[in-house]
Amino acid sequence: MEEEGVTLQAYRKARGRKEGKWGHVDLLNNTEEDAFHPEHDIISEETNHGDEDVRDREDLEEENRRLRIQLRNLTSGERIPLHKFGGDWIRFGVLSDTHLGSYYAHLDLLHLAYRFYEKEGITKVYHSGDLCDGERMYRGQEYELETHGADAQIAYCKRNYPDMIDTYFVTGNHDLSFWKHAGIDIGDRIEAIMPSMHYLGQDWADVTIEDEGGNKATLRLLHPGKGSSYAISYVSQKYIEALYGGEKPNFLCIGHFHKVEYLFYRNIHMIQSGTVERQTPFMQRRNLAAMTGFWLVELMLDEIGITRCRAEFIPQYT
Repeated sequence: MEEEGVTLQAYRKARGRKEGKWGHVDLLNNTEEDAFHPEHDIISEETNHGDEDVRDREDLEEENRRLRIQLRNLTSGERIPLHKFGGDWIRFGVLSDTHLGSYYAHLDLLHLAYRFYEKEGITKVYHSGDLCDGERMYRGQEYELETHGADAQIAYCKRNYPDMIDTYFVTGNHDLSFWKHAGIDIGDRIEAIMPSMHYLGQDWADVTIEDEGGNKATLRLLHPGKGSSYAISYVSQKYIEALYGGEKPNFLCIGHFHKVEYLFYRNIHMIQSGTVERQTPFMQRRNLAAMTGFWLVELMLDEIGITRCRAEFIPQYT
């Protein structure tokens, strides 16, 4: 193992990919400053074993990133945000996957959603990730982009994202492409220049929602990293099945898949948040539908959790 970063050889030993004695990779002891930066020679330039080595490195970088986030969350002492709502019913908007910066971002639908929320008296909107389209996500994406680079997409977001209602968001895999390639977390930068945008974290975040009577529930925003499955409900169902009893949210909003679904399972009310992006050529080639629209959610709580749930999806067909 090198002093900084983790070598591919050590990683393979840790994964048991080579015969002989298992090695050990202490990923958690790498600090944010010394782990996986381009200037740190993690993998020797002389080592070249083809696509497998590239995948090994990418897997290791992704695992290290997620471990650093988990460690930061455990040691930061930050508490889950508390969002208070007036009245007996908690009412909020949910949308996802706006992919700003893409030619296929549906700006008309995005502004329609916020006008609808404003008319309905909604004061908080929750966004399940992929605010921007990022870069280098797949071959040919560069031809689908209206704006290129982190600075340009952040500026595009400031110009085009509605600011009349507070929006709470996580960053998804497209947003985090800038983090992966350049160490730029666009969520922090967008929050810094847009007072109505509130960044909750990478990939997922929990929020405590509270009604006028002090009853509380946990809302989770999630942007998974897996691809779409044959059945719309498969990934969301397997995610809920894998949750420990004490870690379950009361209401779950899942982005990433550009699909629409409501499911009540293991006492969790779950919606797939849909998308505010038209179907791209990438999705067309893979027979992936884009279910465009947005949600209006109304919840009634008691001291145990959610007693009534009304989740309305407002679709868009053009």
